[in-house]
Order: sequence, then C-alpha cells, then structure tokens
Amino acid sequence: MLISGIVLMLAAILVVGVSEAAARGRLGINGFAGIRFGSLMLSERAWREGHRAARVPMLVAGAALFAAGLVAATGALGAEATGAVVIGAMVVTLAVVAVAAFVASRAADRVLVEDAHD
Repeated sequence: MLISGIVLMLAAILVVGVSEAAARGRLGINGFAGIRFGSLMLSERAWREGHRAARVPMLVAGAALFAAGLVAATGALGAEATGAVVIGAMVVTLAVVAVAAFVASRAADRVLVEDAHD
C-alpha cells in the first residue's frame, strides 16, 4: 500500500502543479497537460483565464488525492477501509475535476466573447 499511497500523493502534486502553472501562464496551450477543452485552447488568454477560474476546484481535487495517498501509505485503516477511502477519493476527484473543467470552459468562453468584441 505504501507504493500506491506515494503514487497518489505524487499525482496530487502533479495535478495541482500543472493547473497552477497554466493559471500563472508558465504552461501554455499544449496537447498533453492542463484542461484541454476547445474553448481554452483557442487563445493563450482563454487558456490562462480558464485555469485561473479552475484553481480552487483543482486544489480540492489535489487535496482529495493527497489525502487518499496518505491513508494508503500509512495503511492504518486496513486493506478494505483503505480501498474504500481510495475509491471514494477517486470519485470525488473525478467529480471535482469535471466541475473545474466546466468552470474553466465558461471563463474561457467569456474571454473569447470579450476578445471578439475588441
């Protein structure tokens, strides 16, 4: 369980790190990392603003993954309870990432509309 826990914690750091890098403009539009909805990928400004809007939900997703990783790494709850915690955290993470993508897409749409009017 230790390896699984470490992998989950590293995934959490990666999720939050990529999201934050995109929000700060250090990670530009790409086909590999970040929230890659069509509206976010139409301009650098839409990409950055979409990721800025998704900061809080992505932080929550990372926190859920990290917490599950800690539980798995310690093994303090036993195999069955640890499995339930990890599965629950994965469900929460997926739901929160879906919310983040929705929020990011709406923010990018607003930017695209603003840019079209300029």
